[in-house]
Amino acid sequence: TWSAVGSIVRKLRQGIATPSERNRLLMRRRAKRPRYKALAEAISLGMEQSRLSVRELSEKAEIPEKTIYQYLKGYLYPKPQRLGKLAEALRLYDLIPPKEKTGR
Repeated sequence: TWSAVGSIVRKLRQGIATPSERNRLLMRRRAKRPRYKALAEAISLGMEQSRLSVRELSEKAEIPEKTIYQYLKGYLYPKPQRLGKLAEALRLYDLIPPKEKTGR
């Protein structure tokens, strides 16, 4: 299918690509790939051990559900502050960055 992508790119450069071809190319470029599988597995395991649903974790950690789903899929990596909130909610203190551990 890369040849199809090449032909669409050529048409775009020539200015003759149809709107559906442009959209097809954009959707191909936007495809997300999981990058943070280890973190996703850690959160998932913590949720199982704590017997928390995504909604409950969202309320405990004060993080939107949509964001937690993206962490679970491995698409996003939380900033240190959110990582600390997740770790506290799941009682996974190995995830808390050292800076936040000493602050308490």
